[in-house]
Amino acid sequence: MESETPMKKYIVELTPGQREELLHMISSGKAAARELTHARILLKADRGPQEPAWSDSRIQEALEVSASTVQRVRKCCAQRGVQEAIVPQVVQRARRHLDGTQVEED
Repeated sequence: MESETPMKKYIVELTPGQREELLHMISSGKAAARELTHARILLKADRGPQEPAWSDSRIQEALEVSASTVQRVRKCCAQRGVQEAIVPQVVQRARRHLDGTQVEED
């Protein structure tokens, strides 16, 4: 018999210490809104022994985020770890330098 929902490609399994750290982070509220949202996503997606993981659609609806946000956070956690999934990634962009012949655009 085929399941209604496809298997999750990226499974989130937090240790008790990681869960405690995320819960403390949320309860203190002393982080950026994006970081708190990502922490909530990880807690809801956690397939731990205390309760079953929520579906992506349920997380999306409860936290008012897009499906791609839930998927990205899951993927990042599975590939790079909990902290990398929470803290924003710093993107280095090449700065365009003007020489004397170019005009700066507003």
